[in-house]
Amino acid sequence: MEHSYKLIVAYDGTDYHGWQRQKGVRSVDFVIRETFLRSFYQQDLLLVGASRTDAGVHTRGQVVRLRTQLDLIPFKLQYILNRSLPGDIVVMDCKKVSSRFHPQHGVLQKTYTYTFSLKKLFPMMGRYCYVFPHQLDIKLLQKALEVFIGTHDFRSFVKEESDRNTVRTVDAVTLEPSACGQFFIITIKGPAFLRYMIRRMVGAAFVVASRLDLTIDDLRNQLSGSAHCPKLLITAPAKGLCLESIEYIKGE
Repeated sequence: MEHSYKLIVAYDGTDYHGWQRQKGVRSVDFVIRETFLRSFYQQDLLLVGASRTDAGVHTRGQVVRLRTQLDLIPFKLQYILNRSLPGDIVVMDCKKVSSRFHPQHGVLQKTYTYTFSLKKLFPMMGRYCYVFPHQLDIKLLQKALEVFIGTHDFRSFVKEESDRNTVRTVDAVTLEPSACGQFFIITIKGPAFLRYMIRRMVGAAFVVASRLDLTIDDLRNQLSGSAHCPKLLITAPAKGLCLESIEYIKGE
């Protein structure tokens, strides 16, 4: 009989090639998998993450389903994993769930943040905050980000050509200074996002807010597909992006 566990995992993505297991590179999936197998003397494990975060992207709320033949006490599973995992991966919560639970199904909303600064910060922030190298109009940046709210075809904001459906809904986008006033935090919410979509949204908004030759209308035209502006197709660095949380329709 298999037993399923829902983990909430936080990790610093700087030294990983994303969540997904890939041959020949170090991924978060691989490290958690190998840690479990080694710690519990197992040969097999089913591990699924809710979001395939890219290389360098961080998370405070990745949802992971761990499925094993072992019937474990959740807090002991959490304790043993955290004792053995490297310091840049932490299991924040663990509970037993039904076999029907799948972290990629029934998602109500994902919340991401993008952190940036207009000046160089203290060194420990360098892994999590993008320092924008040019002058930036913050009010114009807010207006540019608001263009993405609603349901749109984000085909222009996906790095690779794809036959998959590229229509996505962005529920909310906010821009606020941090409590200390040293950096800014963009918060983006929606049920699902395409690969590189958020980083390209943020990159395009940065371009509009920092250049005199591009406008909000240029951004709207790019999003609607009525015009093509390569200057807007900038991918913001991964270090500023963090998956904060995932909410589910049934609250599982």
